[in-house]
Amino acid sequence: MADNAKLVTDELVAQVAEKLTAAGERVSNRAVWSAIGGGSMTTISASLRRWRERQELQPAQQIERAPLPDDVRGALENAGDLLWAAAQRETQGEIDDLTAAMNERINKAQGERDVALGELQAALEELEAAKVNIAEQAAAAAAAVADAERLTAEVAQLKQDVAAQTEIAHTASAALAESKRHADHLSGLIAQERTERVEAISRAATAEQQVAALTAQEAAQSTRADELAERLQRVEKRAEALDQRVQAAEGEAKEAIRDAGAQRTAAEAARAEAAEARHEAKEAQEAARAALAAADELRAQLAAQQQAQQAQDEELADLVKKAGEKQQPNKG
Repeated sequence: MADNAKLVTDELVAQVAEKLTAAGERVSNRAVWSAIGGGSMTTISASLRRWRERQELQPAQQIERAPLPDDVRGALENAGDLLWAAAQRETQGEIDDLTAAMNERINKAQGERDVALGELQAALEELEAAKVNIAEQAAAAAAAVADAERLTAEVAQLKQDVAAQTEIAHTASAALAESKRHADHLSGLIAQERTERVEAISRAATAEQQVAALTAQEAAQSTRADELAERLQRVEKRAEALDQRVQAAEGEAKEAIRDAGAQRTAAEAARAEAAEARHEAKEAQEAARAALAAADELRAQLAAQQQAQQAQDEELADLVKKAGEKQQPNKG
């Protein structure tokens, strides 16, 4: 925008006008304003008007008249001077009237021109302001275009993000459905494990009852075995006593052959009693062996029951552990 505060003088305007005239260019307010590089258009117009007045209203140089002949100088001097003076007065009056009229017209035109120049100055300032505004609007438009392109890119990126999020949501929904099915399956497994645990606990209780019964039976068998062992000892002692009696009877039989009938009868009775004692001892031994075998079998059954109970406990603990491990990822 031009600098309206630039100092404008009559001398500067006259110099610029004379340069334009010498270059054959038209002298105008706009040309002088452009050549100066700014300034008030009204001041330039007034200075240019004064320059034109000096150029146009300068009185023409009087033409040097040829000298009159000596023979007529004297006669015509007075008449010629009078006529010349009259002509000059008349011509000067007409020139003054014409000059006054023209000056009035010029003043009026200059006034109108000053108004037009003021409007032109305002228009020029508005034009410069409009140029600045247009430049600013162009810059704003460029920025708006850049913002629009950036927003378009952001919208495209957002669309891609939304598509990706939608895909993630679909995947998450499918994963959620799968997790729900897995959770339902785990719930079924947990319910089954709970049922198996109750059954295991029931079997454990039954096994404990059986162990208690076997323990009681083992205690009873042990008691019976002890009784049979005591009985066997008594029978063995009795058999030993009978053997001693038989040996004594045989000795007596050898010494008292005469009394053979009585001795033989006593020996046979002793032998019979000894055989019966041996038979009872054998039965007692067999009963003791059977009792010991039954006790061993009861011990084996008890050990088997204990092993089965331990295996059930381990299986139950393993099921509980697996159920806990299955529930951990679902919580995560």
